[in-house]
Amino acid sequence: MGIMCANRLSAPASAAPAAVFAGFPAAVFEVFRQEDFDACMAALRREATPRLSALGQQLVPALSARLQAAAYAHVARHLRRRVHPPEDTWVAWSTTPRGYKAQVHFEVGVSRRGGFVRLAALAEAGPAKAAFIGQLSPARLQALPPGPSPVLFTPDHHGAVKVPAAQLDADWVSLERQARRVQSGVALVIETPAEAVVRRGAQWADDVLAAIDRLLPLASLG
Repeated sequence: MGIMCANRLSAPASAAPAAVFAGFPAAVFEVFRQEDFDACMAALRREATPRLSALGQQLVPALSARLQAAAYAHVARHLRRRVHPPEDTWVAWSTTPRGYKAQVHFEVGVSRRGGFVRLAALAEAGPAKAAFIGQLSPARLQALPPGPSPVLFTPDHHGAVKVPAAQLDADWVSLERQARRVQSGVALVIETPAEAVVRRGAQWADDVLAAIDRLLPLASLG
């Protein structure tokens, strides 16, 4: 299973029981509107990080079953940032407690706009990233199970460019080339507006699993 990597919080099997995920209130999304770096990071660690940790731990059994391997949750810490606040933050799962960046992996997170589920392959994944991109095509992406939100393809992980699967045919060659070249990695993304995430509360965890199931056919590199 080639799925799921840097300065992140891991959760070994012996860890104490995690807090119950209760959803993301509106305050989480307001964090990303703060321009002051220190204030933003303090608010992010207060509002977003504990909730992402709870969600990550809650979904470990479900991810382990889907991956057919022990899953470990890693919450982004953004330790390398010194000036510019992050535009989003997330929890990722891998099949190693050491990190997630070296694997194709699932990420679930929040940004100013809302929540997201990403199936990502970063530059650190090396051959796994190349293999992941190599299995993608407009036809395969368009054949993924339907859902309430479209599957978006982004060649730069954080999604400065995001193209719905249904619209990939015309620009696929250039997008694939960009995905192989860009150092930040490539991702498939399913987004949920902030107001919908807030409204769903703890049940957004069910929506996350439904989104993961839609992307799961592309998660295994064999």
